[in-house]
Amino acid sequence: MHRGGAVLAAAVTLVVLTACQSLGGGGGSEAAPPEPAAMRGAAEAVKQARTLGVTFKTKQIDGTVFGGTITGQAQVVAGGGMAVAWSHRTNSGPDETKTIDGRLIAVDGAAYLTSSRWKLPPGKKWFSIPPGWRAKLDQPIAPEWFVLVMSRLLDPLFLLGQGLPEATGLTTTPAPGEPEGTTGYTVDWNFSQDTAGPEMTAWAKQVGEALVLDVSVYLDGSGRPVRLEAESSTQLMLFDAEVSVESYGTPAEVAPPDPAQVKKL
Repeated sequence: MHRGGAVLAAAVTLVVLTACQSLGGGGGSEAAPPEPAAMRGAAEAVKQARTLGVTFKTKQIDGTVFGGTITGQAQVVAGGGMAVAWSHRTNSGPDETKTIDGRLIAVDGAAYLTSSRWKLPPGKKWFSIPPGWRAKLDQPIAPEWFVLVMSRLLDPLFLLGQGLPEATGLTTTPAPGEPEGTTGYTVDWNFSQDTAGPEMTAWAKQVGEALVLDVSVYLDGSGRPVRLEAESSTQLMLFDAEVSVESYGTPAEVAPPDPAQVKKL
């Protein structure tokens, strides 16, 4: 998996005070609690940790000439922002791969983005992007838009705090390949059947009027999310995403760039 480990410039202040906590097996092997309680407990565990280091892979399976795969890594302040390094790859032929690299900062309700295919004016280092940026059915989907909308899934609180614990049909599922003590939870989250929070409702519209989001969340033995999977078919595209939490509790802050270095898109 690509590890776009670029230093995220002065716009992101990462103050590492202690070593990352190992994610190992994370605890004992007691029976999993009822599903909604487990999801609520996971949300509290994320809030207590406050910061997460994650890696991710998300793929636009169908729909446009820009269909491809985005991989990367992010430092996430739960419920507070994130700094992301990403890389988008497409195969335009049997022996030709096209790559677009960039960075994303999302904080204080604003989003800032760079892309290797976007030219910045002299003295500028970031583009300011409307967080509600919508793709159009009659235009190819830009990789930059795709990483913007998929980045919401990098913070587990986005799902856990927007109605997932109450989703109809949430069930316990096996967790093959995961450390001992890991428990999986899965649901086909139907937005016409279950009430979702306002942010999730807006996001479902933004990704192309998603009606159902297939979600799997894997918790370690202490109840913390260690992996998340999501996929859906919308009016714009088919997509899937996988997010792995690599560490918890590395103190970090995410700050917006210097306004003098920002160009409005």
